[in-house]
Amino acid sequence: EVKMADYYQTLNIASDASQEQIQAAYHRERARLLAATGDDETQLAPALQMLEQAFTTLSDPTQRAAYDRGRAPNPSAALALGNPIQSLQPVSGSARTLPERPCPNCAMPNPVQATICAHCGAQISRPCPKCGNPVLGDERICSRCGTVVAEYDQQRFMQAEARKNQIEAERMATDARVQKQEQVHGKNRVFGVTFYAFILGLCIGVCALGGFLIFMSGR
Repeated sequence: EVKMADYYQTLNIASDASQEQIQAAYHRERARLLAATGDDETQLAPALQMLEQAFTTLSDPTQRAAYDRGRAPNPSAALALGNPIQSLQPVSGSARTLPERPCPNCAMPNPVQATICAHCGAQISRPCPKCGNPVLGDERICSRCGTVVAEYDQQRFMQAEARKNQIEAERMATDARVQKQEQVHGKNRVFGVTFYAFILGLCIGVCALGGFLIFMSGR
């Protein structure tokens, strides 16, 4: 039996996430994935493909509705798929809850699908590049598909984010300089046109005056 990929787990979002949350999660997970895999195309390509499929499906209301209808109908099926968002048996009308695990750094509880601790910012897990399953920081092999997962380099990710922000700031500064130079050049062009028009008018006036004096002296 072919198991359906859990797109909500791939994007690290809840099943009732809004479109804004889906879009934000896509950009966040894409940046994290690029930082985690570096230039390793053997890991990057399938992981990016899974991420794109998840975003394409969940960002379209029609596709998302069809996908939700085809998902596991009960908690045992969800567990078989390795879905971290598990439906518990309702007790007195209680809503579904998300299982949690403690952060290895500060021991505060986080959702099992979280990759960054919401309390201290420490790395908890990283997504498997093949199936998207969260792999704990001290693990090297995905428990779902057996893929060897590269160690997540949080420092490199932060450096990449800082570099991206630096490039954006430099681009904005360059645009501002270019705009300022264009304004200066525009003023210079106006001044130049005015100056040459004045000189031309002066020359015409001098020529006219000279012609008039020659005409008068001839009489």
